[in-house]
Amino acid sequence: MSADAAGRQGWLIDARPRLAAILEAVTGERVPPAYLSVGFPKGGSGRRRPSGQCWSGTFSKDGRHHVFISPEEDDEVVVLGILLHELIHTIVGPGHRGEFVRVSRAVGFAKPWSKTPPGPALALRLRAIGKELGRYPHAALTPPPRRQGSTWRYRLWRCPCGFEMLVDSDRFRHFAATCSRCGKPFVEVS
Repeated sequence: MSADAAGRQGWLIDARPRLAAILEAVTGERVPPAYLSVGFPKGGSGRRRPSGQCWSGTFSKDGRHHVFISPEEDDEVVVLGILLHELIHTIVGPGHRGEFVRVSRAVGFAKPWSKTPPGPALALRLRAIGKELGRYPHAALTPPPRRQGSTWRYRLWRCPCGFEMLVDSDRFRHFAATCSRCGKPFVEVS
């Protein structure tokens, strides 16, 4: 599948074997299969969302890893670095210590290990791969900033027939809806 035909996901799929070759040369292990997607990674500490995330195959019905690249990124070299970082997780598992540090250092990443900026040699290699692949076919998204001290509070609403839903009270301060099953209004439970 070419990147032109499949857009950004095709580009990531085309990048994978090139990055896997770097990892396999260092670890001697085959990089496990993974679904590659563009989407907002879950969580993150502070105000910064993670740029990428790898979900272990243990969470997937088919046992395959899921790698997410943030839609906030659109630079080829940055995206390749994120993808390489997440592919390391498919081999060594979660966390940024021990084996993760050893492999990251061996492929050419530098500290801090949670962000793994490419060292000069790896940056050149990623640039060359980016040139082979062509432009990353994606325009970066810029989501609104997270509000300082904001917590996402969900409240439970129930209709008389028993149907329940969680509503984000930060986004819907004045929630008023009727149940699609019975037509009666929802009442806040908590």
